[in-house]
Amino acid sequence: MSFNFEIPKIFKSIHLSDYAPEFGEEAVIEVWVNFPKAIGMEHDSIFVSFKAALDELKTAKDEKEPDQKHIDAIKKHIVELNEDIESWYGKVWHQNGEPLTQEDVIALFAQAEETDPMLMNWLIKRTFELINEHREALKN
Repeated sequence: MSFNFEIPKIFKSIHLSDYAPEFGEEAVIEVWVNFPKAIGMEHDSIFVSFKAALDELKTAKDEKEPDQKHIDAIKKHIVELNEDIESWYGKVWHQNGEPLTQEDVIALFAQAEETDPMLMNWLIKRTFELINEHREALKN
């Protein structure tokens, strides 16, 4: 006898109306909370690289005679890491059962940065709260 099944993707909802009622009940982002270990490791790797690049940029700018080519290369790398971050959220955030595209995430980040920068902080915080709540529930 063969035991064969697939572990389903589990999603938890973030209602943007919890941030501000003006969003209404239709504004919902679904968070994939049981993604594979490799996706979690990808996130961690991006953020370690991002922090290292920011530290390197600060050091390069603080030099007695800053090397502008080196600074520009670091800034380019930070832009690439931002794209990686946006792509990662595109894997984890869904709407109506479909993953958001990187373009969707870029548009969301850009619109929030322009009109309500705290929205993205809140959304990212809620994303990880839901992921951690799911994982903690499994431990109990």
